[in-house]
Amino acid sequence: MKKKELTQEQLSGMVGPLIQKAYQVMTSDPEECINLGGQALKIAKQHNFAFGMAYAYVHIGLGHYHQGELAGAMENYKKAETIFLATNNIHGLRTVYNNIGIVYDDWQDCDKALQYYQMNLDLQQEGDDPKVKCNILINIGIIHYDSGDYQAARQCFQAALDLSRSIGSAYSESNALHQLGKILLKENDFEAALSLFRQAIPIAEQDNLTSRVICILGSIANAYHQHRDYPLAINYYSLAKEKATTINDKQSLSLIALKFAGIYRETGDLAQQKTNLELCLSLALPEQYRAVAVIALMELAKIYESEGNYQKALELYWHYQDLNNYLTDKSRNNYIQQLRVQMQVAEKEREMELIRCTNQTLEKQSKLITRQKNKLEKAEKALIKWNQTLETRVHDEIKKRQLQEQIVIQKSKLESLGSLAAGIAHEINQPLGMINIGIQNLFNKLNAGTVTKEYTAEKARYFAENIDRIRKIIDHIRVFSRDQQSETPEKTDAREIITDALSMLQAQCKEHNISIDIDLPDQPMPVFGNKYRLEQVILNLLANAKDAVEEKYDSYDDTKRIAIRIYRTKQKICIEVEDNGSGISTENIDRIFEPFFTTKSESMGTGLGLAICYGIIHDMDGTISCRSDKNSGTVMTIELPACIL
Repeated sequence: MKKKELTQEQLSGMVGPLIQKAYQVMTSDPEECINLGGQALKIAKQHNFAFGMAYAYVHIGLGHYHQGELAGAMENYKKAETIFLATNNIHGLRTVYNNIGIVYDDWQDCDKALQYYQMNLDLQQEGDDPKVKCNILINIGIIHYDSGDYQAARQCFQAALDLSRSIGSAYSESNALHQLGKILLKENDFEAALSLFRQAIPIAEQDNLTSRVICILGSIANAYHQHRDYPLAINYYSLAKEKATTINDKQSLSLIALKFAGIYRETGDLAQQKTNLELCLSLALPEQYRAVAVIALMELAKIYESEGNYQKALELYWHYQDLNNYLTDKSRNNYIQQLRVQMQVAEKEREMELIRCTNQTLEKQSKLITRQKNKLEKAEKALIKWNQTLETRVHDEIKKRQLQEQIVIQKSKLESLGSLAAGIAHEINQPLGMINIGIQNLFNKLNAGTVTKEYTAEKARYFAENIDRIRKIIDHIRVFSRDQQSETPEKTDAREIITDALSMLQAQCKEHNISIDIDLPDQPMPVFGNKYRLEQVILNLLANAKDAVEEKYDSYDDTKRIAIRIYRTKQKICIEVEDNGSGISTENIDRIFEPFFTTKSESMGTGLGLAICYGIIHDMDGTISCRSDKNSGTVMTIELPACIL
């Protein structure tokens, strides 16, 4: 008896529920999504149900995508595309073109991603859901944003924003505002970016788009973090944390904990940094958020190492190494698999082109694919071999260079103290001499029997003031001379740094008949960085200025002059050290920041001072420059980003 054929409606009733359930679990349980898609595919194949087969492939691909298996996702999407093309299913083609575009975007193949998104837009028909167009415009904009074409990205996001407002789509409107804000942040328009982020939040909350709200709050927090406004950054990360907790979004919670740890590291709160790193790991490791866990493991291991808990640090380093190797191997294998699938996709696309254009020959293309495959396999083997040793070598070399740089900086600092020893001794001897005279006067009064309580109290205060002056000088030298590598950068007033540097040089300049003009404004001059290293730079520039005027004038000439000033221009703090000394020739001025370049004799310098100054200022995100003419003096200018005290 012939088996009765099922109608399209009956087949849809069998396959549809499986597809619907697969869609519901694709993010929470990708493996189950693949399983349900496979069941739907089996039924559809048994009855030659093309519509069901195509959508089964789509959802199997979605499961692979949410597992991070992009190659598997692409393979199934392309199978669905073939069926949709054969059956002229426009809606299905739009769905699969969008998904293929997303995979190419993740593979960073921007041209291919844009091609498939545009093919999607080209298939738009009257009556289609405009929300789909909004999402495609945003996807295209994200590609332009990632490639650095902010103008093209802005056009796409603005078009999506206008369309979403006309149709009342809170999801697309909040997303478009968020993306436009990120562009403004890249362009350093901080306030405008925050304005768009704040507009987006109530729109997303209106439709209970909690995940979107978490992303936007995170962007606001990141913006404040970049501007080192830590209280506001902490506030917005906390708001994002509350939202993520309500929906049990463990991935966002682990990332937020890592962000908190970064803030506390920068502000020097080791205990809070450690607490948040441990929280991050407790969330990331069970959920397999390996990329976040790797960073947290390394930072936490460094903390335990600094505390002397080497056993715990070693355990974390081993865990980090295992996880990092897994990610490296997985990334490499995914890349190889991606290339293989892309090769298969290219072959599939050529096959479909043959269906449309039967006059093309396949033999020539097959030979080309074979050659490409052979080249790929050779490149793959070379890449694997090279990667096995590269990471270790790079890490060792960086560590070695950092240690060498630190030794050179510390040596230069101690050399500066040595050259200023006479001046420092004078600074200490002066209050000692005054104390000595005061003691002699007190003895004379005692012998004469004319000492009063008032006189004794006055002398005691006088001695205490001079002793405190000596103590401050010694304390400053002790702190300045120690290794500052582990010092946490902080906000500080550059005027105080200049004053401290002058305290170690003024006496020496006075003995050599050199006048120092000091121009320090009343208002604070706030900068961010290691204040002792900045003091080392200023001390070096002042010492160079002293050498230059002494080279030009004799010891008794009263025209020897050094000037130091500080002022503010918009977002910059500028420090200038000027002298009327021997100056620098035109042929030498472009080389003064090169290591070991010097115009002084061997006994006067090594040529490392200005090179070290350049490195310290560069680490503080600043610049150092020079204006000079031979025999006409020199002006050294430091520009540093201003911050809020």
